[in-house]
Amino acid sequence: MQRTDVSAAFSLGGMNDAQRTEFWASLALRHTSRLGPRTWKKLLEVYPSPYSAVLDVANWVERAGVSARMVSEYRSERWRGPAREEWNAAGKAGWRILLWTDPRYPNRLKEITDPPIFLYYMGDAGLLANPGVGVVGSRLCSRDGIATTRDLCRRLSASGVTTVSGLARGIDSEAHKAALESWGSTIAVLGTGPDCIYPPENADLHARICDDGLVLSEFPPGTMPEARNFPMRNRIISGLSLGVLVVEAAKRSGSLITARHALDQGREVFAVPGRVQARTSSGCHDLIRQGAKAVFACDDVLVEIAPLIGINADEWKTPEEVAPRQRRVTPPSPAARTFTGRHAAEQDESGATVLQGRNAAAGRGAPKRTTAAGMGVGMGWSADDEDCEHMDAAVRSAGCHRVPADVASMSLTDDMTPDELELFKALSGRETMHIDDLCRALDWQASKASAVLLMLEVQGAVRQLPGMHYSAIV
Repeated sequence: MQRTDVSAAFSLGGMNDAQRTEFWASLALRHTSRLGPRTWKKLLEVYPSPYSAVLDVANWVERAGVSARMVSEYRSERWRGPAREEWNAAGKAGWRILLWTDPRYPNRLKEITDPPIFLYYMGDAGLLANPGVGVVGSRLCSRDGIATTRDLCRRLSASGVTTVSGLARGIDSEAHKAALESWGSTIAVLGTGPDCIYPPENADLHARICDDGLVLSEFPPGTMPEARNFPMRNRIISGLSLGVLVVEAAKRSGSLITARHALDQGREVFAVPGRVQARTSSGCHDLIRQGAKAVFACDDVLVEIAPLIGINADEWKTPEEVAPRQRRVTPPSPAARTFTGRHAAEQDESGATVLQGRNAAAGRGAPKRTTAAGMGVGMGWSADDEDCEHMDAAVRSAGCHRVPADVASMSLTDDMTPDELELFKALSGRETMHIDDLCRALDWQASKASAVLLMLEVQGAVRQLPGMHYSAIV
């Protein structure tokens, strides 16, 4: 992918004064220690915008129930340094910014208890107005899982439903690819900065979604893969969706975190039943036992979400045949970097009515260009303060991860790859191990061990302790 000029409306360089003011206020809240998404939500339930909130900091305790300690932290202005760093990084990266005050910021996402205060994006933000369904599952998926994902997502997309997923290996990737084939398209929510692609083999898919779908990230440009960030992004996948569909998942699969977020947010939860003996179906079976709706066909999903958007379920069914969508021509994404794991950059490792059109299911067309609400008052930042030099356009290359054809027949622990299983066994039975000791025991390079540990942390199988020590969670 090549760097392109995207300093049109909604990138930092193309914002008007009111939008830039709101972005700076958002960064001030984001980088104030002890203030997090739940506190932002408290403030934004009282104030119409981040800027109006920071103008009234003296009344946070009384009006929004924010602690005096948080007010003191904001007033210390220790947030200014990191906020300026992200401001400059956003200007260099060129990604567009979806502010809280932007009419396109979806109400569904604002309603969750811990919404992002803004999002970086590239692609068609009009997809946020579509009815969405989160589709998640195992990274190591079976042939049946791949076929089921492709069929369901292709038909959901043909019905005008947008597939929301996390650009991970396995089910996520298959869901994105299938959804791109028809009108509903797809939204990818990253667990990295917007300019970082993880896993690296999805670089081409990332570019396709930037062209024909939508890529979102709440993390600053340059944020590398970290285990703690992936569960955080899962709340956005479910928050954007009317429901979450789990296609394949082992008992400790990270995709179950998304299902838990969906339950907490009052979303529908769906699961595809699989073979009784298949480890990659055990998590889905548990969800169904706990009340998730079993899905055997796309219509099982449509009939549940139709009432949520005021559509007659009897008239909203998938077409007999799915027609391919026409490809749109849009600017490619800014330069993106790929990473194989933590610090990898440094280490080099019927007749029924079918809704047509991108936003038909939502009952409206793609939003026209809008400007964010807010006061046109600058906050000490002029265009001259921006550093708009181009980033390095090179995309880091990395080898592809080959996925076994049918994991259901493999004797692995839950959702683990052979490398993950080998490392997990090395940790098991010990209180802790330093990463250097792990590398010696397994005869691995540090970059490989870091990448495998990262994914085990995401699965909840390993925890990192101070001093680069790790322990297995058994």
